[in-house]
Amino acid sequence: MVRKNLTRHFRTGFIGLIAVICQGAIASTDEPAALMPENESQSVEEKTNIKTFKERFRFQTFTEFMTPAINNNQNQVPTPEGGQLIPTNTYNILWADYEFARDFKFLYWQRLWIDFANSQSAQGVGVFHRNPRFALRKVNVLNIPNLNTTYDFYIQPGWSPEAGSGGRDFEFGFRTTHSYTIPKSRWNIGATTELTYSISNQDVPGASTYGWVMSWLSYELNKTFATQTFASVNLQHNRGTTGIQWDYPMPYIQNGIGMNVTDSIWAAVFINNYMTTAPTLSNTWASLWLSITVL
Repeated sequence: MVRKNLTRHFRTGFIGLIAVICQGAIASTDEPAALMPENESQSVEEKTNIKTFKERFRFQTFTEFMTPAINNNQNQVPTPEGGQLIPTNTYNILWADYEFARDFKFLYWQRLWIDFANSQSAQGVGVFHRNPRFALRKVNVLNIPNLNTTYDFYIQPGWSPEAGSGGRDFEFGFRTTHSYTIPKSRWNIGATTELTYSISNQDVPGASTYGWVMSWLSYELNKTFATQTFASVNLQHNRGTTGIQWDYPMPYIQNGIGMNVTDSIWAAVFINNYMTTAPTLSNTWASLWLSITVL
């Protein structure tokens, strides 16, 4: 019942966001009313509103599927030592943003895990929502040729089960993305950083601050395929402790190939290894990425 109520809250919030966006798109048009019949004028205005909405609104999804280790048949993503870390899973993001002013956007971001080897579920599948994210997004922050930048300031209300289990009753944070295409080459380099502060109204263990850094390097082989290398480092500070410690998964690197399936679908396959230990068949696993632009 709780999960159904949470899902209804997420759905209601998202529908409300879309309604506000639609109203903003209609109100923001400044096309002059031409001297023409009323029906024709309304038709032109509707087409203008739709065009403006499509230009300013984006809706995308991202999914990463993680496999077990190469020689591990326990349906678990491995630890650096070759043990069992977490169940095989898909990490999913649904997000939409709307440009309300030049280079400024409203953002809605929803994360969802699906575990395929969850011992707490009779079906062996567990579904876990994360706190929803509402953000103010600024793009083109730095006026540097060939550099794309995105900065987010976000809040995450404690509407999901993690608010209770992890003490994440309210969160806020910052996210930055920098992507640079090297001139006269096929190389692209970049990095994404994220830092979240968590406020708890309960005396439960959990992270008061957590974040990660992900850097990448890619080389365009042709218009369809490109090499991909991503390195991720996760850090956290737990309540009642001192100092910063690793967050799971431990620092790891992903090497693979990306493919532009269509103009709106991008996919990639990776081999994953930890950076803190030598790779073996027991701690090497694979990932599949899928990114879809819906609108």
